[in-house]
Amino acid sequence: FYGNYGGELFNVRVADGEILWAYTSKNEGKNLGWEPQFNNGVIFDEENRRIITTDGYYLICLQL
Repeated sequence: FYGNYGGELFNVRVADGEILWAYTSKNEGKNLGWEPQFNNGVIFDEENRRIITTDGYYLICLQL
């Protein structure tokens, strides 16, 4: 997974660099006084097939 300062989180296949899917923070483009960022990494919940991360403000849980 790769996150950036533009409010996007990417699932990237390491073998060839192909982007498998991208998630854009629901806060992207809103005038909140801060920019959403996915630069703090992700936590994998393998048992429940979830990714837990933050966009710098909200905690986000994505079901895989």
